[in-house]
Amino acid sequence: MTRALSPSANDAASLGEFPWQGLVMFDNGTMTCSAALVGQKFALTSAHCVRGINPSSIRVRLGELQMASNNEPLRHQDIGVSAVMTHPKFEEGSLFNDIALMMLQQEAKIDRHVGPVCLPSAQSAPSGAGACVATGWGADALAGQPGSLSKMQVGLVRSSDCQSTLQSTHLGKYFQLHQSFVCANAVASSDACKVDGGSPLVCQRADGRYVLAGLSSWSVGCNNHHMPGVYTDVASMGQWIQTQMNTPESQLINHSNSDFQNVQQFQSQFSAGAGYGR
Repeated sequence: MTRALSPSANDAASLGEFPWQGLVMFDNGTMTCSAALVGQKFALTSAHCVRGINPSSIRVRLGELQMASNNEPLRHQDIGVSAVMTHPKFEEGSLFNDIALMMLQQEAKIDRHVGPVCLPSAQSAPSGAGACVATGWGADALAGQPGSLSKMQVGLVRSSDCQSTLQSTHLGKYFQLHQSFVCANAVASSDACKVDGGSPLVCQRADGRYVLAGLSSWSVGCNNHHMPGVYTDVASMGQWIQTQMNTPESQLINHSNSDFQNVQQFQSQFSAGAGYGR
């Protein structure tokens, strides 16, 4: 289930078109970010979405299309999170290496509207030659307002061009784009403000299957169509992701609990620095 099933003509996604799309939620029902299912028991999101949060207090919703609607033909799946592994080189202020792997408490049930996306290999990193799409609900829907999953056609931007464009903003002429990022520009009139933190950026391969190219990390203004969005480069994280997924579950849980306690202790003494201002 790694292929878009029934594409719609506009920015509204159709049921099962992006079966890997996930939603990170708190136990009280509030929503924080998007995610991508990458295995029956694993999902990826941006580290800034889940850093310092107790895994037992969050869950991942899969198969959701319409927010605040009970009329969908196929029911969503809510699965608790047993461990959160943030990248060891994640930097909270700069958002370098902005990626986290969540281990689910139970396997997702693969269905017409739920299924994992392919992970890129170092030898087959997305080049942007095929169709690329970013998906999300947008800030209003995550804040609790009714909304539907949206898709945004995007084109990958060369790092040098992205850096040059971002240097023309408040970031200044000395801004350097970190190697853990990849950039993408919205095509035509797509609404870039529908992209959330952790939103999957996928690119289509020659065989028609989709591969996860990025996770939305930050931007300097989603209303400016000439300004690229900045995503975590998933291909550059491939070895770390596979290592985590191959680690025994008990070790992941112990490491996750220890990391959570360390972050809590640090945050009780120091406040996080300012970031790019997503």
